Amino acid sequence: MADNPRWLGCLSWVEQTPLTPDLFEIFKDGIAVAEGIKPVVSLDKNNSKRTGCAAVPFHGVGGLFYGTYEGVVWLLCVPMAAHLAEGISMDSLERFMDTEQRFSIPKSAAGERLDLAFLTSVAEISRSRAQAWIRAGRVEVDSVVVKRPGFRVEEGQEVLLRAEERIAKGREGAGPALELLYEDEAVVVVFKPPGLLTHGNRPGDRSVSGMLEESYGELPEGSEEGRAGIVHRLDRDTSGALVVARTSSALTALQAAFKERRVQKTYEAVVFGEPRFDSDWIEAPLGRHPKFPDRQSVLSEGEGREALTYWEVMERFDGLAHLSLSPKTGRTHQLRAHLASIELPILRDSVYRGRGGHTLRLPEEAPEIHRHALHASVLCFPHPTTGEEVSVKAPLPEDMGRVLEWLRSERSHS
Repeated sequence: MADNPRWLGCLSWVEQTPLTPDLFEIFKDGIAVAEGIKPVVSLDKNNSKRTGCAAVPFHGVGGLFYGTYEGVVWLLCVPMAAHLAEGISMDSLERFMDTEQRFSIPKSAAGERLDLAFLTSVAEISRSRAQAWIRAGRVEVDSVVVKRPGFRVEEGQEVLLRAEERIAKGREGAGPALELLYEDEAVVVVFKPPGLLTHGNRPGDRSVSGMLEESYGELPEGSEEGRAGIVHRLDRDTSGALVVARTSSALTALQAAFKERRVQKTYEAVVFGEPRFDSDWIEAPLGRHPKFPDRQSVLSEGEGREALTYWEVMERFDGLAHLSLSPKTGRTHQLRAHLASIELPILRDSVYRGRGGHTLRLPEEAPEIHRHALHASVLCFPHPTTGEEVSVKAPLPEDMGRVLEWLRSERSHS
């Protein structure tokens, strides 16, 4: 530091406040390395004094230190030389703070939450301030915006705190808000549109969990990292009702309800083929496909995990059918794998096609649908606080609705 630097003053996040002699005596212990500092002291109109602060360096913005008092963050600027203090206003100091800040995740912070990484890698800022920056979209990890404070960081990742004026640009192009089907203080049930992830798998993934954290703040995390508030999931291209916990107690209660099979789920699907019966059970264990580990496969009795699905015909068409599905277990890809196993594969399912390996597409003149035709239509669960049954219905999305209208018109049984 240059000879004879001077204090500029002290700035609260909400108001300008002078640096009093009391403040200087407390702050100076936190910056003992800056020898020869002489404070520029002034008092406000109320002759106020503040005590009880402790200052530490704010890395990446040389010459700036901060402390906290009664939960308020106080900023202090130490110019690199005396002449730099001349003519600097509090407005300019605010703009100085609004520059980009960068740091790399050290080995000691690997595996930590992103908000905690700020505490160890930037400075002893408050965790709530770090979380506010993250949720506001100001933080990037390896050039991808991350809005979840609980995101786990890895050694060597580059973290950027963006300047405030760039936030609006970063938010352009964001998807529409989620449609709420039910909401109270414990839970929220949303309509998950097709194409949206239930929870993110990588930084920057847009997901139901992330979007709800933007609206409600941090959601409770269970045993699986990165799945804040998530109790069950829908495949990316499956639409419909999804319940999310807003509190830790609600998360625990809903997890127990799903485990004990006290939750009823009803789906609708458009499938290829003509069912032999009007209704039936599929009782076939599921496990990882021997060649494709990201898929499920029907296994022999005694292998895999138990999987039960009840299906019922809602409408019959020429070569296709509209089914109601009630899974009694919740295995990954259960409905898609089960239906393909009985040669009733779901329309536009590119993974589970049945033994024939059909393209599973409608003629060119039919309405377009760019995902598998599966929709979670009804969700019934015991409320985690009152125990009363909550029943929520998700309306059929437009793409499946148009397909069904065309089938009724062009493929109905005479």
